[in-house]
Amino acid sequence: MKIERNIGIHSACMSLDHTKLVLLLNNNILEILDIETFSNQLEFQFILENVNHIIVDLNNYLVCFSQDQSINIWDLKSNNNIMKKTAHRHNITALKLLENSNKLISASKDNTIKIWDLKSKILLHQLDGHSAGVNTIAIDDMHIYSGSDDYDIKIWNLQTGNLIHTLEKHESPILSIISFEDYIVSYSKEKIYIWDVNLKDIIGEIDTFQKKIDNLSINFNEKQLFGTSENLLYCWDLKKMELESIVEFEKRIIFLFIVNRGRYIIIGTENNIIERYESDQLISKHKINQEEKSLFNLTPPFEAYNGDNDYIFVSYAHKDLNLVFPIINDIYKKGFNLWYDEGIQLTLDYEDFIIEKLINSKLILVFVSLNSIESEGVNNEIELAIQKHKTILPIYLEKTELPNRWIFKKFHLIQGLMKFEMNQKIFKKKILDQIKIIM
Repeated sequence: MKIERNIGIHSACMSLDHTKLVLLLNNNILEILDIETFSNQLEFQFILENVNHIIVDLNNYLVCFSQDQSINIWDLKSNNNIMKKTAHRHNITALKLLENSNKLISASKDNTIKIWDLKSKILLHQLDGHSAGVNTIAIDDMHIYSGSDDYDIKIWNLQTGNLIHTLEKHESPILSIISFEDYIVSYSKEKIYIWDVNLKDIIGEIDTFQKKIDNLSINFNEKQLFGTSENLLYCWDLKKMELESIVEFEKRIIFLFIVNRGRYIIIGTENNIIERYESDQLISKHKINQEEKSLFNLTPPFEAYNGDNDYIFVSYAHKDLNLVFPIINDIYKKGFNLWYDEGIQLTLDYEDFIIEKLINSKLILVFVSLNSIESEGVNNEIELAIQKHKTILPIYLEKTELPNRWIFKKFHLIQGLMKFEMNQKIFKKKILDQIKIIM
């Protein structure tokens, strides 16, 4: 099933009973859709500004937090804001409503987690213990799990707010936590870990190979973990701890929900399209072979350059990683600075960061292939490079007919290299000679 909106989607959530999809559009219209029919159950104008995240509970209350560190509660039946409270001293990063309870949990970059009573609107407990900002929280009937920029996961008693245990294993800020049954899944840039809460130890791990995972969700019944990165949906088999399927979408995925006991996957993309899939059909259709698994498992060969000196911006399709990484590693070993999307900082806006890096580069190195001319990301980078009159050096990985929008011949002074026609030794010499002309 598929629907499309004319207005961009600002944020989305599922109702606590997982029967309704809630959309906040960029024009501040809130829509509540039935997940079985996608029919509109409720729509109203939302007048708050700078809303970052929304939650809708079973009693038709909407809870959101804003950039002014405030928590707001709306009665959807009366369309009234019944509470606005400054909750933290720094940006709020996460909210959780406890089902069948009047408790709300908030987390913030001020290093704290707070437990609120929704009826009385008073603070019950403040949880202090993290030494840096809290990025993510998860809850079950007894615990709160928090992940922080201090690399730690802390387990708290939900009723008392007391700290129970600290889990230490990650080597970078923890960006997402999911709880299910007696387990939690935690994600940081280098790893996804699966923890046994009772044992307080790791029972499995998944290497993300420095890929930026935007959304995480679990199919509890099938023990499958889903994650999104740009326009790709990944599915890992948690029983085998290995990648099972990769699904490619036309545009970047902005939200992901697994609902109806794992039967449905609901995906929202940047082109304002929302689609619902039968989970088992989608995953079985896009199962990957061993070669594709090896491609995913390629580790970036070096850290992307982020200094003030001249550097090369590398534009390529991710499907060509196995061809591109050895080439740029050879260039890097010769002392040149290169930036490629391994270096995206997870706390910055993705598209703005890409644009900034491309505009400030000295040379654009674009790898031309059938994959790259079909890549939205590469096409956008080429169009921007043309618009900004950047110098472009194309490397042809295979014989490829360029689309009309790739008119960069007018703007670069460097002749493209047909790598697929050269032996390795000649190609290495020619590409370094060409780069030296510019750099």
